[in-house]
Amino acid sequence: MIKYFKRSNNSMFVISRHHMINRVPRYLRTGTDKSYLLNIGSFSIKSTSKPKQSENEDSYSTSKCHICVADGVGGWNVHGINPAKYSRVLTKSITRNIKELDSNNKVDSKNFLSSVLHNAYKEAEESNIIGSSTVCLVYFNGINKLYTANLGDSGCLVYRRRDNSIIYETPFQQHSFNTPFQLGTGSRDSPNDAIYDTIEGIQEGDVILIATDGLWDNLSKEEIIDILSRLDKRNPQVIAEKLGKEACQISLDPHHLSPYAINLAKYLNQRNIDCQNFEKPIYYTGGKPDDITILIGIVEHK
Repeated sequence: MIKYFKRSNNSMFVISRHHMINRVPRYLRTGTDKSYLLNIGSFSIKSTSKPKQSENEDSYSTSKCHICVADGVGGWNVHGINPAKYSRVLTKSITRNIKELDSNNKVDSKNFLSSVLHNAYKEAEESNIIGSSTVCLVYFNGINKLYTANLGDSGCLVYRRRDNSIIYETPFQQHSFNTPFQLGTGSRDSPNDAIYDTIEGIQEGDVILIATDGLWDNLSKEEIIDILSRLDKRNPQVIAEKLGKEACQISLDPHHLSPYAINLAKYLNQRNIDCQNFEKPIYYTGGKPDDITILIGIVEHK
């Protein structure tokens, strides 16, 4: 049953090349050696609207080259199932698969993340843990490429401070309002349904942001850019915490016109039109209380 829940090694060349590269600004350099890494900051908190005994259903993993987040779909709670268990198994398996492929030098290809996600999904299914989860994953090759994979309504963006702009963002995937694509029990979605991208030209100082829908439902892109532009670009922890606290505050504000409120009003109005029950437009304000996980990776020279 298909069921979706809401949610020539030449020393002269080397010396010459080294001299040449060092005369070029770092943010314009490219090469074949892994000269860069991700400086990571994180913020993750359980929704304040949840009972004390409940858990944060988000799970994440990071390293100097990857960031991953999975959001356990909360609809499983009504069946007495802990959504956090599936998301944790998924991120743990993803981390292990990345390490294995990285050690075998099989990571710099367009199919890399697809292999990671397929393997992790298979392992999660073999664990017999009931549940489902969205997932967003990025891998940085240490030079100038970022590989991304996203399934569901978690997401990733890349912010370039010099231009004060978002240079890349993943699209969200939903079957219907508040019903995201998800991997797991009863879902026909698979890693084949994820959106895979390769972003070339990643530069030193670029900010990679990955988060669950607890951020995206409460902060608009404009609000996120405003926060990113004002904070110390060298401190990913400060950035993650600032975004997280802002999202938490808005999630509890009944008067804020959040992205979630806008999308909910659109959904309700369209539903009324489809049911020929449209009398007057529905307006909605407020944030969305939810688990919030935010991961920041800043591209830095080793």
